[in-house]
Amino acid sequence: DKEKFGKLEKGRLLKVIKEILPGMSTFKELINRLDEEFKGLSLYFEEIKDYITEQELEFRPILYVDIENFPKGIVAPIIIYLLEYFKNIPAREKILVFDECWSFLKDHASYIDECFRTFRKSGAFPIAISQAMKDFSIFDRELGQAITNNSYFKVYFPQELTPDNELSSFDIERVNSLGYEKGVYSECYLKSSDNSYRKIIRNYLSPLELELFHTEAGGDEKLMGFLEHFGKYFKTIPEAIQSFVRLKHEQNKTDYHFITSFKKSGGEHVVHA
Repeated sequence: DKEKFGKLEKGRLLKVIKEILPGMSTFKELINRLDEEFKGLSLYFEEIKDYITEQELEFRPILYVDIENFPKGIVAPIIIYLLEYFKNIPAREKILVFDECWSFLKDHASYIDECFRTFRKSGAFPIAISQAMKDFSIFDRELGQAITNNSYFKVYFPQELTPDNELSSFDIERVNSLGYEKGVYSECYLKSSDNSYRKIIRNYLSPLELELFHTEAGGDEKLMGFLEHFGKYFKTIPEAIQSFVRLKHEQNKTDYHFITSFKKSGGEHVVHA
């Protein structure tokens, strides 16, 4: 709260945190103790209190967080928490994917800049994703530059672009020439900050990748139907998915159509050949 916490108050708050933090074991304890020194401070956390756990979070090889599950007012602190979590994962090779959620970090440009610099030095690999390059500067120009300036590789998909310090007319011409063939391949343009790499890349998806990574609306209905009806006959879900993919992408698709056509009859599911 910039109105109530000027430079002096922020300094006093930091001093108190440093003094009491060693004796705290949970976040709630910390807030309650700070509330004694700064009356009403706990009210700032009223919206977030139901999302705080006292359980210790274990490091996991894959951690997925959907920010849509949280009130918008607490998305920024959640992202900052996740960045600190990422920094402390005890593995040198690690990847962080930022899918548009960076737009909630307005006024945190210096923190993001420091994070991205730290990641690069440690060998960690952060990836920031957005629908278009211009999105990085719409919300906070300084924040956008903190991300783009610290990104050695940039990958462009078809979009409207104008020449600037980042992109030349040559680059834009390459982006405008990108093509795809549905279900077969798609192209993107890879460019490095020092222009050592400036090339079009064609990505071919395997049948499994095509089933798991497509974004076509309703495209997963048959897969989910297969898992619902036949998943119980497999030891694991991955095995069931692999079987579905083999059946669907075989040249002779008779078997695939046999087991993926369902109809409800009198409350029961009937399999149609």
